[in-house]
Amino acid sequence: MKSIHFFVIVCLSGILFFGVTGVYAQATGACCFLDGSCLDNVTSAVCRSQGGTYQGDGTDCASITCTVPTGACCLPGDNCIDNVTATECQSQGGTYQGDDTECVSITCTVPTGACCLPNGNCINNVTQAECQSQGGSYMSDDTDCATVFCSVQIGACCLPDGSCLDNVTATECQSQGGTYQGNSTNCVTTACGDCDCVVGDANGDGSVNVGDAVYIIAHVFKGGPPATPYQICSGDANCDCQTNVGDAVYLISHVFKGGPPPCDCQTWLSICGSPLHK
Repeated sequence: MKSIHFFVIVCLSGILFFGVTGVYAQATGACCFLDGSCLDNVTSAVCRSQGGTYQGDGTDCASITCTVPTGACCLPGDNCIDNVTATECQSQGGTYQGDDTECVSITCTVPTGACCLPNGNCINNVTQAECQSQGGSYMSDDTDCATVFCSVQIGACCLPDGSCLDNVTATECQSQGGTYQGNSTNCVTTACGDCDCVVGDANGDGSVNVGDAVYIIAHVFKGGPPATPYQICSGDANCDCQTNVGDAVYLISHVFKGGPPPCDCQTWLSICGSPLHK
């Protein structure tokens, strides 16, 4: 719709000016979107800004059928399927080839690139799936070993005795009968299996009491035997990763003054991150 205003200007010279001014409202119509939905009463500019297709001035959704464009879709593994929307293709991990395309005219190829293996070696021209199946890190499409740097991947390793080793490769861990905990893991945040050490039970009688404090004092000042069965963990009552007179003081405070008890074995391993020496 528009409103029109006329104006007349008469100059002293006798020249007459006549003009028309108007305020014009922008035309609107229906807008079709890629998902098949329709929106009424929008301008062409607004429709385009929202990714839609403007159906013309004065149109409305009641008289418009919005169709969803389809085309060919390349799936992982070089497979191709026809007559799917872009959304349907992407939901299956595919790459949409464009509206109105067909598989008969499409060659689907799986992108390849460089792959860094756990031992630091690099292999070229492998897909992401092939790289990951070998425990490697895919360096993105179209990369090449000549231009990437592969570092040796290391992490924490849980050994059969419940102890943990840091900074080892998966191969090194397995060679010791351990279980590799994953790249970039560490013993501080890793709890390894079952742990049978009773922290603070220096004399190995299965309970933590003043006898353990006496046992530690005898070891430290009189050359008595070390904590048993684990020389470090069993006598390390204050969980500072060593056995000394401080552990005896800690036990006495716990037994006679209600101080905190020694930590549990898994906590000790996560703090100390070292083997349980028998």
